[in-house]
Amino acid sequence: MIGLNIRVEAALRSSESPSPAPAAVELATQIRPPRGVRWGLSVRGHSGRIGANAGRGAAVPLGELQDMLNANNRRRVLKQRTFKALLFISALHAGATYAAMGIGADTGVGIFDTPYRTRNIELDALWPLGGVWHRGHGVFSDYGQVDVSHMHSSRTGSLPDSMNEAGVSAILRWRPDSRWHGFWIYTEVGLGLHLLSHVSLGASMLSTRYQFGPLIGIGLARHRHRGLEIGTRLQHLSNANTRLPNDGLNFIELYLTYWFDPPGHR
Repeated sequence: MIGLNIRVEAALRSSESPSPAPAAVELATQIRPPRGVRWGLSVRGHSGRIGANAGRGAAVPLGELQDMLNANNRRRVLKQRTFKALLFISALHAGATYAAMGIGADTGVGIFDTPYRTRNIELDALWPLGGVWHRGHGVFSDYGQVDVSHMHSSRTGSLPDSMNEAGVSAILRWRPDSRWHGFWIYTEVGLGLHLLSHVSLGASMLSTRYQFGPLIGIGLARHRHRGLEIGTRLQHLSNANTRLPNDGLNFIELYLTYWFDPPGHR
């Protein structure tokens, strides 16, 4: 915050002098003025006019001063949020390109939520965690996933009908040693932690913004180390009954993933 001295001037009449004698008092306050503007608060004469002096001394009513300060604060908050969003997008892109080694896109539809319908759209960044286990006629491997998504419910009312989500998950994958009609078939299970923008969506009450996200899925890959993958997942979100009500959310998703560099262990 920026310290600001407010000058209060009052015109006082004296018995010896017919003309008003100005008196001034300096007050200290903590106000953040718009950049490049100097503010002063004045009380003048017997008219009782209260206002703010800005720039070259023009009087500005206190209501307008508050509106200008609010507008300045809104612009500052918008700049901060824009910067954070750009920083997150840049980090996501850099991680997907240089470290994550893979990116993905999902679309899903809610199940067990009739008569209403919930849909989601998701973007993912993926990277191998390095674990490889050869067991029998197949290989286990693991990878991490960071995702952001938007969910929307067909129910409208007093509760939010849309929300945003960000999460991180660890996923374990198994694939056989042999192909099926030229494709590698794999199955996977995972568990994630997710942060929601709201604690309710449509008719579902979630109670907490922090959610657990177990998943199970199956997919096809044309190449063992890199390239395009397509699959489907069953995704669940809930707070594990840490707070009630805990309606949870369930989605069946279709996803596409592309691995840029050979993870080596997949």
